[in-house]
Amino acid sequence: MARRARPLDAGTDRRSFAEAGHDGYKRLKDPAIHRRRIELHPDRLVVTDEIQARGEHAVELFFHLHPEAHPDIRMDVRLVKSVEPSTWHPEFNTAIPSRTVVGRWKGPCPVRFITTIPLALAASLTSQEHASQ
Repeated sequence: MARRARPLDAGTDRRSFAEAGHDGYKRLKDPAIHRRRIELHPDRLVVTDEIQARGEHAVELFFHLHPEAHPDIRMDVRLVKSVEPSTWHPEFNTAIPSRTVVGRWKGPCPVRFITTIPLALAASLTSQEHASQ
């Protein structure tokens, strides 16, 4: 039987944020807990990832994209960003080519990374407001 991560501390205000963690890395010599918080602001999403551990760890943060999505993902400057091919599965036995944005880092923990994703709709509305003035 596979080892399964247990969710930890899931919460939301049902309007502007959702957060949770998991213990999927508890089997490591230096066990780690990963927590992610997603906050919705009028003009952006802010994603905060925390790795709680004591030693040095190699960290990979994943942002799986819909095939038609092209967000401007602004990762924490400490992360090495890459875009890798992946697939999206809208239904059983269907795979559509897509991309995954990955941020990598290696160093001492605990550590926190902040990723910002501007919301295009908010940006275009702001541009339209300035154009009409």
